[in-house]
Amino acid sequence: MTSSSAIPQRLIILAIILPIAALIGYLLADPTESESLAIVGLVVSVLVLPVVLKSHHAMLVAVWHASLIVIFLPGQPYLWMLMTAVSLGMTVLNRFLDPTLRLLHVPAVTWTLIAFGLIVLVTAQMTGGVGVRSLGANVIGGKKYYLIWFAIAGYFALSVRPILPEKASLLAVLHFGSGVTAAVSTLAYVAGPAAWILYAIFPTDYAMHLVSKDYSTDFAAIGISRFSGFGVAGLALAPLFLIRWGARGMLDWTRPWRMGLFLVVVAFSMLGGFRSTLGMFGLLFVIQFFNEGLFRTRFFPALLGFTFMGLIAAYLTAGSMPMAIQRSLSMLPLVPVSKVARADAENSTKWREDMWKELQPEIARHFWLGKGYTASQSTYRLEQEAYRMGMAQDYEMMILAGDYHSGWRSIIIPFGIWGLLAFSAFLAVGLRVLWNNRLKGDGVVRRVNLFLFTYFIAKVVFFYLVFGAIASDLYVFTGIVGLSVSLNRGAEPVQKPKRISPHSLSKGRGQP
Repeated sequence: MTSSSAIPQRLIILAIILPIAALIGYLLADPTESESLAIVGLVVSVLVLPVVLKSHHAMLVAVWHASLIVIFLPGQPYLWMLMTAVSLGMTVLNRFLDPTLRLLHVPAVTWTLIAFGLIVLVTAQMTGGVGVRSLGANVIGGKKYYLIWFAIAGYFALSVRPILPEKASLLAVLHFGSGVTAAVSTLAYVAGPAAWILYAIFPTDYAMHLVSKDYSTDFAAIGISRFSGFGVAGLALAPLFLIRWGARGMLDWTRPWRMGLFLVVVAFSMLGGFRSTLGMFGLLFVIQFFNEGLFRTRFFPALLGFTFMGLIAAYLTAGSMPMAIQRSLSMLPLVPVSKVARADAENSTKWREDMWKELQPEIARHFWLGKGYTASQSTYRLEQEAYRMGMAQDYEMMILAGDYHSGWRSIIIPFGIWGLLAFSAFLAVGLRVLWNNRLKGDGVVRRVNLFLFTYFIAKVVFFYLVFGAIASDLYVFTGIVGLSVSLNRGAEPVQKPKRISPHSLSKGRGQP
């Protein structure tokens, strides 16, 4: 039976919920209005507040790589940026209310990040300020500064609170695996206008290659449909394999389905058409293989065998694969891919080389004081008009925006040699932290530590030698180090047992 006291309570709940539901439904009738989005965001925030108060740190870890935007805030920041502000604010408030609360702290990492953040701030103030067009400023490019500062703040938000060992594997997989949401941006475009409402919460970035293909006049690219989001989503699934099984488990011939599933993910990711995606998969696996100490075991011939069979399979089937996969495979020598795919890849390489030649004088000019990111809107309009009239190369727009497609150039030109030194110092101390933590823990914790060390090395190599952009990549580096510190409660060196010499033993004989 239903008690008489429960009925009024239910009526009260319905009296509150139904009007709220009706209001949200009314507002969603025109979801493009900023006022509607703001009110809906406020209502959703109130509803999830209890969960945020309890699990804000775990939520930050889980959404760190999620390709989601907060559309009702100025500038449409990524969700990880909002959660950084929320989690760090909650932590500071808890520390203020409870002075005995112990927060994790690694001084070497802290000071290198603060130094880099100050260099960015000083450079910004000396080269046009930190204005953002979405906030009413008459400049473009200031958002990159905030991406860097939020990445630094994100390290502190991640690292100050410990993660329980039993949650290590789940949170680590979610931390990287949330990147699969990048595929939604591509899928929404493929699904057609009815699905484009998803761009209210998913950025359009990973649909741009398909948009360019549909409206391109470049005959080399017109036959290539590149599903860019699939490349990011595929790489986001790599930790699931390497944390759960490692290179040893992947090469276990009694469980061939593991390697088979991994290769399916690699093929799925190559639909993005990025040669670098295939290279990153290979780099991750090889570094993990050596970090597990397998190069002197029977697994080394197994790795060579799998690699040889993969190359043979690529050679025999490359011509019948989708154009995007053929473009990804064009990095492999002797693989017979389509002339269209190879030409598009080679044009991309030449485009970057031409841009880097154009940038060479900029490196010397801004060696001591970087040029920053911001430029006036009128400068952008003039550059666009010059390109439209054939008076400028297309990469000149990328140079103006600070997108150099090169990791070290993306630091030394905007922030000078001081920025490059500060960032390199952070990488050095971060690598030391990951090395110390690599030997800590047992079972799942050690597997996670090993993968974090692997992933960090792979990203550093990739950033400096292949492709990188400090504004969009810094949060990846700070996320890896912050997660490691949180998981291991710091970064103290592992104490090795002292060796006892026979001489010291003989001296102690006969003593009580």
